[in-house]
Amino acid sequence: MRFQHALRGAVLVAMTAGAVGFAGSPALAESPSPWQPFRSAPFTQAAGDVCAFAVHGDIVTDHELVRTLQTYPDGTPREQEFVGPLVIRYTNLSTGASVERNLTGTGWWFFDQDGTTHGNGVGHFGIGIHAGNTNPPPGEYVLTGAFDFVLGADGTRTFSVQGGTVENLCQTLG
Repeated sequence: MRFQHALRGAVLVAMTAGAVGFAGSPALAESPSPWQPFRSAPFTQAAGDVCAFAVHGDIVTDHELVRTLQTYPDGTPREQEFVGPLVIRYTNLSTGASVERNLTGTGWWFFDQDGTTHGNGVGHFGIGIHAGNTNPPPGEYVLTGAFDFVLGADGTRTFSVQGGTVENLCQTLG
């Protein structure tokens, strides 16, 4: 799912925008907030950022939901859960080649006070790894299976997948 870059959609937008630092100690919400619609936005990654060519993502299907499971004392989310269908069409803007990928899944996001975001989930997830990252190298990745990710406050990103696959769309669309 994008939870965007997102997880991808939800995640895509959130991962592209970056995490926000929070002050104070965590407080467990009395109960999870109600599910709310979450909509991913189309995006464009410049040539040389994640792929050698510019990549555009169009949202084909988006029925994601999000709920807050824990908050900080000021009410900002400490932990959120994302679910629901998300399909994105990725296009190589140099050649016009495109593919659609299902990013439907369930994911949990944790927002640390230092600005780091980390999480895990099952299903499908998209993550853009930007220039300057070395492990993994830059790319527009689709993860399938059980996954973990870290979006460091310093801009670094990592992920792992268990019992699934990793596709680098830069190779697929290149």
